[in-house]
Amino acid sequence: MWGEAAFRLLFTYFPGFDARWVLWNGRVGDIAAMWLTISGVAAVTGAGLYILWRRRDQVGTFAAWMIVLTGSAVAAPMIGEIGNTAGSVTSGAGSTSAVAIIAYSLLGLVVIAAGATFARLRARR
Repeated sequence: MWGEAAFRLLFTYFPGFDARWVLWNGRVGDIAAMWLTISGVAAVTGAGLYILWRRRDQVGTFAAWMIVLTGSAVAAPMIGEIGNTAGSVTSGAGSTSAVAIIAYSLLGLVVIAAGATFARLRARR
């Protein structure tokens, strides 16, 4: 999800980046190309993390990782939408600022909720 958010932000704010990565040309191939690329990035990242952590006895609690994964599942897509316009392709584009307000609001809520949950988790110990 974070890889998708990074790619979408790069495509939005750096048009030359899109010219080098001609994967996203239409909505039909958009999702397939995006997830194929992100799956490759995730596989390389997963292998790197395995190499870094293979000799450790513990890399965190299950509860802490669930907080991070749940927060990421909500926050990353919202970050990827920043800079995009709301609306329909057929009826015309809507407001970019409305999407940014919604994305930043949800991102703020996720950060606050994850921070509060981490604080509560630490207080239990």
